[in-house]
Amino acid sequence: MATFIEIANRLAKHFATSKDKREAANYIIQEINGLVYTESKRPLNLEDKQTIVKYIGEFLSKQRPLQYKEGGQVIILEAKDNSNYLDMVDYILSEIKK
Repeated sequence: MATFIEIANRLAKHFATSKDKREAANYIIQEINGLVYTESKRPLNLEDKQTIVKYIGEFLSKQRPLQYKEGGQVIILEAKDNSNYLDMVDYILSEIKK
């Protein structure tokens, strides 16, 4: 499994480039709920899921710079990306607890 930072980076880029933010939030929920630890093959615990959600917010608020692989598409984040994400955080957190 990739690191939490790598996962959050990928999901933040998906959210920022998505036209339908509700769909993007559902994608994030599905991805996070589908993650398993490499060694044990068990689903992530709630604390680790919440950490990923926090990191996504940090990327979208520009507290952390988005990381790009060589030749990757550069995404220009806008304030609305973060405010849209903040509007969805409670929904995302409620859905990852299930």
